[in-house]
Amino acid sequence: MSTSSEEDSLTATAPRLYRLQNLELASVFIHRMSTAQAPLGALSLAATLTSCHFREVLDDSEVKSLLQEDEVRVSHMSHITNCLRREGKKAPDGSSAALSAAMRLRAGAAGCYGKTKSHWLDFAQDMLADLRYSDVLQYSKYDEPWDEAWGVFMAETYPLSTPQPDYGFGLRSQPPCSVNGPNGQSTPPALSQESLWPLKLQLTTPPCPSPDLPEIIYPCLIVQVGSQVDPLFFTQNHAAGAAVKALSMIESLEGCYRKTVKKEKEDEEETHRGPLPVLAICTQGAMWEFSIAFRLHEKESSPSNGKHPMPGVHLVRIWNGNVDEASGLYQAQFLLQRTLLWIKTVYRPRIEAMLNAIRQTL
Repeated sequence: MSTSSEEDSLTATAPRLYRLQNLELASVFIHRMSTAQAPLGALSLAATLTSCHFREVLDDSEVKSLLQEDEVRVSHMSHITNCLRREGKKAPDGSSAALSAAMRLRAGAAGCYGKTKSHWLDFAQDMLADLRYSDVLQYSKYDEPWDEAWGVFMAETYPLSTPQPDYGFGLRSQPPCSVNGPNGQSTPPALSQESLWPLKLQLTTPPCPSPDLPEIIYPCLIVQVGSQVDPLFFTQNHAAGAAVKALSMIESLEGCYRKTVKKEKEDEEETHRGPLPVLAICTQGAMWEFSIAFRLHEKESSPSNGKHPMPGVHLVRIWNGNVDEASGLYQAQFLLQRTLLWIKTVYRPRIEAMLNAIRQTL
């Protein structure tokens, strides 16, 4: 296994060379296609996150005015709701929490300028507070590598660096308490170690990113932080490697599900939803960039152009903006709220459903 200094040299010394020789030779591509070209699973996530843009709720001047107040008052959200009601709409889920978080963090980025990455890490930690304190998520930090190695991470030539995201979020491992099944029998939760242990023999990759991180199940959000002097190119390279690992883990589960769970009739809903993607956030100081990561297979087609010349893992940008500005701060928080909503309503239920279905065949 590579040493820490060797791994740092892979991504830090020559990030453009690393992207060409390591990432792209491993069929990992960053911003080489548009969102419209993405497969159905990624398109669905993009729609969930961006269908309600902040300008549909508040314009720039209104956001700036609200964030200059001493506190977020109920009247602010009432104003938003009333405006939307006149247009036959409702305030989208997450808008109120996003406004409250933006209010709390309105001066945070300004205090980090001219300082080291550690200050930007603290600011990012505050930005991610609602995800960090969620009861469905668990996260790793910058000193906890995802060192469960396989595939492209162990290649003899041009390997990918061992992922070590600044913040890596996955589903929280559940305690081994039993729940009542449909016939009254007692069974452990799908995300408990008691349930996952017998499944590990069926999976080509383990459900945790590292043997030292058993509490994190199937990572779904990677956050890579840079100071204002760290090129975004550099943080994107780091995030891409972590996205490859997260997607490989999900693909192992999906492959096991398709192989072991036999159905007399194909589940059309599952087909139309497509494989689960993951999210990556890369920052350069106050610039935040949200991307969706997914694997594109050669046989797949898209609504836009039918075939793709570059099968592999793709990171596709869906939004970027400055969080030291009122509108950018609000939109970033709104996207984080929508991300949490997607994890709770789509990602976690689908992971649990596949685990439960596989478990029933053992």
